[in-house]
Amino acid sequence: MVAIPPDLTRRFADIVEIEVRPDLRISDWANRIQNLIERTFDQELKAVIERAVIALAGLAEKMSAILKPALPQFVECFDRLDRAEPVPGYEPYFVDLGYHPLAARLMGRILVQGAADDVASLNARRPVVEAIRFIAKPQRRAKAIAKKAEFLVRFGSTLDRLDAFAKTDCNSTNFLLSLQGVLRGEPDAIESAHRQAQCVAPHLSLRRGPKIRVASYAHQAILQSRSLLRGASYTWDAIREDFTDSLTTATRTAFNEPNFDPRPALRRARRFGFERNSALGTGSRIGHF
Repeated sequence: MVAIPPDLTRRFADIVEIEVRPDLRISDWANRIQNLIERTFDQELKAVIERAVIALAGLAEKMSAILKPALPQFVECFDRLDRAEPVPGYEPYFVDLGYHPLAARLMGRILVQGAADDVASLNARRPVVEAIRFIAKPQRRAKAIAKKAEFLVRFGSTLDRLDAFAKTDCNSTNFLLSLQGVLRGEPDAIESAHRQAQCVAPHLSLRRGPKIRVASYAHQAILQSRSLLRGASYTWDAIREDFTDSLTTATRTAFNEPNFDPRPALRRARRFGFERNSALGTGSRIGHF
């Protein structure tokens, strides 16, 4: 066994000695683990681990005390969720994957509403980019800059999505604060917003092609979640000349789009980090002969 330097165990011991409760007894089951530790590790490391177990037990008790007053609110939330309208398409899809019905309903509601909000933000990207470029240009009138600032503040979530800020020393939060200062008429706010816009503008780019539809965006989100997706990425039935896999059917039902095509969502999923493997290839093809 490789010996652990005493200085490292000492530092670890300092970390775990956080409000240790000397009166807290380890359970009989935990005592078996303790006996195993005694036979396996030296006395110092065994003592460190024992103190860590006691500290974690005390922390668990504190968390319970914190969460107990909020329990009625949790119960109320789940009760409202239980009485809420079912989410067509996605809710039964997630239930078939083995999720609890309430979890399936919650996931479906978050997915449908979240996709709508995200797509609205993404589709506002072009006017947001144009507004930043406008502020970046010299000799703009204060009134015109204030109008653009008002628009950008309204779409602050879209600002956060711009990867151009990561390529500069500026960040979207500071830029947003400057824009809010413009609206309040603060001195030097226009100059600050202008300077930051000039810094970001050269790195701004616009996505080509048609706007993303909400159904396609939601479908992409599921494809990119390895924990949710099981099975083929899509299934094409050559006889019906249609996509017949359960995920495509769920998306069509959830958004009432009977002609939804899953392929654009799959292409974007692959482009943005979707990993191909044997189960998730180019899609399976079935036919009836």
